[in-house]
Amino acid sequence: MDFLNDPLALATGVGVAIALHVLGVKVLAEKTGQSKLALWAAFVTEAIAGLILGVALFQAVRWLTGLSGGGAVLGAIGSIIALTLGWQAVKMLVAMIRDLADGQPDKEARRAALWVPTLIPAGWAAVTGLVSNPRGIGGGIVAAIQAAITLAYTLSIVKETIKAKKHQVPWRWFAAAVCTLAGLVLIAAVIYIDGLLADYLSAGVMVAVRLIGGAVGLGFAIAALADISDGVPGAHVRKFAVYGLPLLYLFGSAIIAWASKNASSGLDLISGNMS
Repeated sequence: MDFLNDPLALATGVGVAIALHVLGVKVLAEKTGQSKLALWAAFVTEAIAGLILGVALFQAVRWLTGLSGGGAVLGAIGSIIALTLGWQAVKMLVAMIRDLADGQPDKEARRAALWVPTLIPAGWAAVTGLVSNPRGIGGGIVAAIQAAITLAYTLSIVKETIKAKKHQVPWRWFAAAVCTLAGLVLIAAVIYIDGLLADYLSAGVMVAVRLIGGAVGLGFAIAALADISDGVPGAHVRKFAVYGLPLLYLFGSAIIAWASKNASSGLDLISGNMS
């Protein structure tokens, strides 16, 4: 449902989310010593409220990032704030998982159940909105800021998870998943930056830049495959997910085509010399 084009639907959705939140916090889990069933009911209720708010906020951020003219500055600021809040929600997942380790969703878990589905979609809308609505140099600055925010949060979350002394293997997989999410965010930023560079650099220079990028991404992929051979994702897997994935996704086909062309040329040359 498009909440922005239907104010009544927007008001209804927000009202339902608030009612569910009040039910989850004030009724089901307001007292200590509640049964696990009541706490899990509060957890699920908060998650449903978060999903409803997430749909509305996603569309609001998508509208905000699509503003042009005088509203472009507001859209740029809004996209940066939305992305920051989205990564803060991802960081809350760490606290939620730790809170759920005893099989009981306490306060941290219930808070995360509300805010994670509310804020992560908004953060993603901020990233995709940048690619859908380029704004020249100003958009490039926003893309660079988004990339910096993503890297800062990723490093912080990874540092917090890999130092865990219990359940190290699951936490390493979680860190790899977070790094993959970061790589997906950076794909959008690299697409935008690539298009921006293409406006100022010659076609030959852009081919060279893309080939180098594809080669670097392929190198990260090879290192990641060797790293994960033992079934546990290590540092090389995380580096590939963050840095190599965007490069390989965007420029991998270019480096493969270039290598194939040169291999064919080399074979033709060898065949000619031997004949």
